[in-house]
Amino acid sequence: LMLTVRRACEADLDRLVEIHTVAFPDPRRAPERVRNFRSNPLGSLACLRVVADGDTLVGHGFLFPLQVWFGPRAVPVGGIASIGVAPEARGRGVARALLEHLHAEAAAAGVALTLLYAFRQAFYGALGYGPVAPYHVLRFAPAAVPRAFAHEADLTLRAARPTDRPALEEVYATAAARGAGQLQRPTALWDRLWLDERRTWLVVERGGRIVGYVAFTVAALEMHGRAHADVHDLVALDDGARRRLLGALGGLRDQVEDVVLPVPAGDALPFALTDADRRRPSSLLLEHDLGTVAGGPMLRVLDEGRALEARSYPRPGLLRLAVGDSAPRVLRVAGEQGTWAPDDPQVPLLRLERAALASIAFGGLGARAAAALGLAAGDDAALAAAEALFAGPPFFSFDPF
Repeated sequence: LMLTVRRACEADLDRLVEIHTVAFPDPRRAPERVRNFRSNPLGSLACLRVVADGDTLVGHGFLFPLQVWFGPRAVPVGGIASIGVAPEARGRGVARALLEHLHAEAAAAGVALTLLYAFRQAFYGALGYGPVAPYHVLRFAPAAVPRAFAHEADLTLRAARPTDRPALEEVYATAAARGAGQLQRPTALWDRLWLDERRTWLVVERGGRIVGYVAFTVAALEMHGRAHADVHDLVALDDGARRRLLGALGGLRDQVEDVVLPVPAGDALPFALTDADRRRPSSLLLEHDLGTVAGGPMLRVLDEGRALEARSYPRPGLLRLAVGDSAPRVLRVAGEQGTWAPDDPQVPLLRLERAALASIAFGGLGARAAAALGLAAGDDAALAAAEALFAGPPFFSFDPF
């Protein structure tokens, strides 16, 4: 193959739809796939790259300019999506060539990380990607939600109005800056979410101020058939607001059999649910099924120093890092800001590969857990320093792409 990578153009669309339809065999028809290329809510056709073998297009992939929250700082991230290769060109290095181009392009633009949802983790792991914390998709009967959650005295629940959108965006951004992994949503993505006529939006107010919201879709396979509620967003600024929104989902008990709610790893909600699986049978091996553990996206560190200086830190400290075959350097954190500094042998040393650095520094994997898995090596002082510096909530996002 004589492969070249370039920006996509309008003349490519018919061929790109052919490749995309085989690579992603879902019910979408050609016009919807064309819209996905032209006006994806995360970026336009200008973000799409194509791979050509001579005059024939054999692959495509997006590189979106994203911002992802890691604590109070949004970090520039290259979002890689829709990697597709024509059937006749598979197994010849097309996807690898495209990804190497996208990595180089993102690095040249000053981006610290790339993020993607992997079709096969092993393929991307070989290219330096590390997984983030898995998340939980809870599936529970609405009646399992404590009825007290619907009676938070200082909160008012109501349907969202069109004029609420700025307040909802503010609530989302405030909550996202307290966690790790949420996208800084562009306007086009908010437009798509807000204008989806299938979604129900409810808000909670305290003293006339919106302090949380939930967006969900009630779905059934047939008219008057069994229904469930898929929750797309549940965002709250405090625990009381979250309980009130969960209470609203509990209020669906006479309409739906189950609520499907994605939550970060370690979320305490299952402790409050009573008989969450009341309408589902048990087995000897699985007596109470509360949902599913799901893998999130994968991250790749493009440049160690740039990535470590881009995020914020919960406390000051020092950590010496040797990434792959690179010479050790020191992460110095003062306040919330990290600096990638020259080596200092007096600082405790942690050795790891690039994929493990992505998982530990950005994906929510603890350093001690990584060492127990053989993904990092260091003495107790190095592991303790890494645990302290990279402590924070697990990676979690409502916006797969």
